[in-house]
Amino acid sequence: MNKYKNTLEECSKIAKREYKEVSKKLKKVKKDLTFSQDILVETILTFNNSDINDKAIYDSINEVNNKTSELLKNGFKSFEKSFSKKSDNLSEFTVTLFGRTKAGKSTIREALTTGDGSTIGKGAQRTTRDVMIYNWNHLRILDTPGFDAYKGEEDEKIAFSQVDETDLILFLVTSDSIEESEFEKLATLRRENKPVIILLNVLYDLKHPIKRKQFLSNPKKHVSRDAIIGHLSRLKFLSKKHFDIQNISVIPIHALSAFESNHSKGEQKKKLYETSNFKYFRDYLTKEIETSGKQKRVQSFRDSYIFHLENSIKPVYEDSYKSLKPIVRLLQNKQFELRNWFDKFIPDKNDEIERDINKLFEPLFNQLDFFVDQNIENSDFGDMWNNIVNKHIAENKIKLIQESIISDMNRYLEEFFK
Repeated sequence: MNKYKNTLEECSKIAKREYKEVSKKLKKVKKDLTFSQDILVETILTFNNSDINDKAIYDSINEVNNKTSELLKNGFKSFEKSFSKKSDNLSEFTVTLFGRTKAGKSTIREALTTGDGSTIGKGAQRTTRDVMIYNWNHLRILDTPGFDAYKGEEDEKIAFSQVDETDLILFLVTSDSIEESEFEKLATLRRENKPVIILLNVLYDLKHPIKRKQFLSNPKKHVSRDAIIGHLSRLKFLSKKHFDIQNISVIPIHALSAFESNHSKGEQKKKLYETSNFKYFRDYLTKEIETSGKQKRVQSFRDSYIFHLENSIKPVYEDSYKSLKPIVRLLQNKQFELRNWFDKFIPDKNDEIERDINKLFEPLFNQLDFFVDQNIENSDFGDMWNNIVNKHIAENKIKLIQESIISDMNRYLEEFFK
């Protein structure tokens, strides 16, 4: 027991350390994503003030920003709420009991807490509508509402909300009906990568004196691994199918026998408790925590962090990416189109300028020989030629060439930006 208690103390220290580390990561992620959101807002403002603002694109980006801001706010709210709940119970190793309605969760709770049995057999009345919290074997036990009660979706939501707090799941099924739908529920719980132990509650009526006598005369006929071999095969098949665990831990118990032992005396009290297999269940859980409890405590925080990133934050950005991707592709295509146009426009206009300049200077070239013959000996030869050139090539003629090029460019760009 000393090793067990020491392990739980170590688990408590680990939880406090992991809580600090994950809280730091959460703050950094929030800071980084808030910064990226600021950049998006800045982009919208810049685009809005641009001469080439396109209303459809602006509205699309703005819609993404509004949606992302709201979802991100809610995502972090959920994230922070989760870790706030964890901070309230850092010192306790938490085990959560899940199962369908009338599987025996109330009986287990009454047995472990030596209750009076007032809630047993009332699953149809949803006695466990809220999460029940109690301590047993130095553990914090959460007893959740049963699946498939009336208004089951509400109960499931309450039950599933506890997954994030737990370090280990005890999943209760019954020997009379192992339903595949139960494993579909368990697969949902497993999304957060929580370790699972299955408790198989063997149902056998102990209220009738003759049946109780028959049961206690040969309990192994009902509560032993040999007795449940057929159930084990089905449980392992469903575990493999729904969450890819080949050899899941299965512990057979008789919850009612454990409860009855608390209210019996002498040899029958001892016999009922032995028959319930609760001692094995307690020893198994103790050993499990001694060997891997610290790992489970670390996993509880880190997997929860990853789960919330994957389910609260990542989808927001995936949706934003899907919304922005066609806009970005459109702008990239337009940028490519514009670049291609300029790549063709520049050499074409260079050729055009060269032709226009040649036309402009052609009359001068034609009279150059005659001018030289007539004026070669004149001391003002250079000034005379410059006057002829300046008179022929007026500044407005060069401007006309420039304006023609600019006009062609503007005409294309106006069409392009439409």
